[in-house]
Amino acid sequence: MKESGSILTVVDDNLDWLLSDFILSKKIQSGLMDAIERGFVFHQIMPPLNYINRYTESLKFWIPIYATGKTNVYYYPRLRGNLYRHSIVVVPGCCVQYASSVSIGSTSDITMFSTDLKLVSAFEKQFHEHLSLCRPSLHVNRNPSDFVPCFLDFFSHRGDTVQEVNSLSINTMPRVLLERLISESPIPKLSHIFQMYLDEMPRFEERFSQEPYIDMCYLASAEDVRAGIIPIAAPLQADNDHPCYTPETYCLHLLNIIHLMDRYPNYSFLPLHEFTPDYNLFVNEGGAALLVRTIDPILLMEIRRPAMITAFWEHQLRKAESLGYDGIHREKIRMTLRSLIQELDG
Repeated sequence: MKESGSILTVVDDNLDWLLSDFILSKKIQSGLMDAIERGFVFHQIMPPLNYINRYTESLKFWIPIYATGKTNVYYYPRLRGNLYRHSIVVVPGCCVQYASSVSIGSTSDITMFSTDLKLVSAFEKQFHEHLSLCRPSLHVNRNPSDFVPCFLDFFSHRGDTVQEVNSLSINTMPRVLLERLISESPIPKLSHIFQMYLDEMPRFEERFSQEPYIDMCYLASAEDVRAGIIPIAAPLQADNDHPCYTPETYCLHLLNIIHLMDRYPNYSFLPLHEFTPDYNLFVNEGGAALLVRTIDPILLMEIRRPAMITAFWEHQLRKAESLGYDGIHREKIRMTLRSLIQELDG
């Protein structure tokens, strides 16, 4: 299609055949991302998450798509039968594809494709009737002034927390650095945000003293820090507007992370060496999750479906466990941070 539009999808089926084929799943993901870049918007009604493990494993596929902010995701909140499985893709005014089968492992799969506009219109009407019974799985905030209240609400939830961010996290920033950013920032809104986080610092440390908190952060190289291209985290602006670290301020932040690890056994820092430029993810076991797009246009997505929050939590925890953050790993991480501090000081 030369002109973009809406794509309506219902997926109530087992997608193991797709997710188990890495090459095919990357090709499909690339196709979806290409459609989004050309201006298409997806409206997706998700299946019941009867198999949390399966959805957890599929998040590598879905998170980059959700992070575009161009996928409106919904779910049907009530129980429904698991006998029939079907998938519908409708492009209004253009075409429809419909697939159906009986339960898992069916040999009676039927897939139909049509450009008959009456049939397309009928399936579009059916989709909207289905949608009227559903609830949003994601709520997208596009107004930066709403971001900080969302973060503060997230941090108010009790329970174990895992976060994955593409910079050192703002809630582990040392007081002296926050105070410097408040006094030196030429942007009043940014100074106000840093002041709010400074005011919240006692509450952050109270959390570290009471509940497990896994902080997965991209750890920059000494060369990039010296080059002045590593932005300081702030939930307001895109990376090109952020103040950047100097070797001195990066060392201050690393030293504070070591201090937090020494003081609070519940706080675990896990350095990431692969940079994920597009999004940050925050998940709390108590029932809250945020997905933040960190490139223009920046967006903050609140994940509202309880089963999705559980899956996101499990996804992040598995990643942390596979990389290793406790036991002997804890001292190895301290050594890595001290080594980087020495290199920057040198």
